[in-house]
Amino acid sequence: MRSRFVLLWSMTVIACVACGAILGIEPGNPEPLTIADATSEEDASLPPDPCEHARPAPIPEVDDAPALELPPFVVALEGLDVTLPKEGSLGIDLDKSCTCDKRPFAAFDGGSSCLKKKTPCDLDGGVDNSLAQIATQMSSFGFDLSRGPSDLVKKGKRTLLLQIAQYNGKANDREVAVGILVSRGIKAQGCPSSEQNGDYWRPGWCGDDVWTIEEKSVVRAGNPFIPAVIGRGYVRDYELVITISTGTVTLPFSGNFELPLDSASLLGKIVPLGEDLQPRDPNREPTEKEKRLYRIERGLIVGRMTSTNLLTAVGTLTSKEDPDTGVKEQVCAAQFWPTIVQTVCDAVDMAKDEALDFEPTAECVSLSTGTGFTAMPALPGAIGTDPVETGPCHPGVTGEPGGIDASYVCPTD
Repeated sequence: MRSRFVLLWSMTVIACVACGAILGIEPGNPEPLTIADATSEEDASLPPDPCEHARPAPIPEVDDAPALELPPFVVALEGLDVTLPKEGSLGIDLDKSCTCDKRPFAAFDGGSSCLKKKTPCDLDGGVDNSLAQIATQMSSFGFDLSRGPSDLVKKGKRTLLLQIAQYNGKANDREVAVGILVSRGIKAQGCPSSEQNGDYWRPGWCGDDVWTIEEKSVVRAGNPFIPAVIGRGYVRDYELVITISTGTVTLPFSGNFELPLDSASLLGKIVPLGEDLQPRDPNREPTEKEKRLYRIERGLIVGRMTSTNLLTAVGTLTSKEDPDTGVKEQVCAAQFWPTIVQTVCDAVDMAKDEALDFEPTAECVSLSTGTGFTAMPALPGAIGTDPVETGPCHPGVTGEPGGIDASYVCPTD
């Protein structure tokens, strides 16, 4: 029986019953998958596509416990990683094309899904992750794009919370919902190992950190609250596959800016935990507390970010602190800023929305992304809002250096 919470949540997203196309990470599924029809097969009369498109596992044939539903629970992201791993690739095929694949019968002839003089090539399996490629390049000369968002989490200031609902707690569940919330930090000690950090507390990751919630992340406060950003999907062999159906995912990137993602999806492996926060036998009945104790490993948030939004986010990061004055220099004022702008603009490889892919007039305005994460059990806290930190690189500021807003716009080809 569905809970009152789920009924209210479902009313919020009733217009999204079909739930949109789900792309993913399992090779050999050449056509996009949907929640309504995750078993559709390629037309056998056509020559096979030589590229093994990266896709997620399809919806499971059988639900392990269709009548069982755990109470909604929350996990908090431990950080965000936007660089490529040493082995393999991070991401999925977002546009159903292995760009630059010139082998016979390649989908769309291996072409780009948007208009640009020179579009970056995909990674193996058609993986689209232009952000990770430039982040890896930048890290080679000492600029870490993952540092800003990860530092916010370590200091207990901001993170993303995932509220998982309608989940049966088993390996296979054909109907799962996820709400995505921006946290405004830990304002009180929840874990014994948590240390105070000014107005915040550093996370102790004991499962009891209480992360407060940004008011704009909910459409209705109270108990239960209803998230403004909702995705729907399934779990197959503990692999979570979610497509965002309502709202826009925003990644806390700095104290000044949250980075919006278009056409977003979320993937990851769900790991049941015992009260000691170690993996538990999933076949035994969980204790009452264990019903909310789950970890997400190999998490992935995929989507598209416009070059303007990315440049704005990167520009608000802190480059360095003057040892004499203590003044922190923001990246948009740094000497290497023009190099970053050029790097980001060269890496644009996507239309803004997946509905525009391969449209004759769709310009390349966004960068594909696959942002890695892990997430640990946490508790939702009070809903409210705090003043946003601002600085000379914040959008709308026109002081020194001049023309800040203009520097966030890529020149046209």
